[in-house]
Amino acid sequence: MSSRNIPKLVLREAPHFSIRDVLWANNIVITRQALKEMGAGGEADADA
Repeated sequence: MSSRNIPKLVLREAPHFSIRDVLWANNIVITRQALKEMGAGGEADADA
């Protein structure tokens, strides 16, 4: 709810976003938990 005050913000929850969202973004903020849910990172991949 607090993000409604930020102009031009597009909020997406993992995995409900597309590569288009990523390509059009100037900045991306993502949590470790979201990376784990997408299978693209997290603790297990940090050592590899």
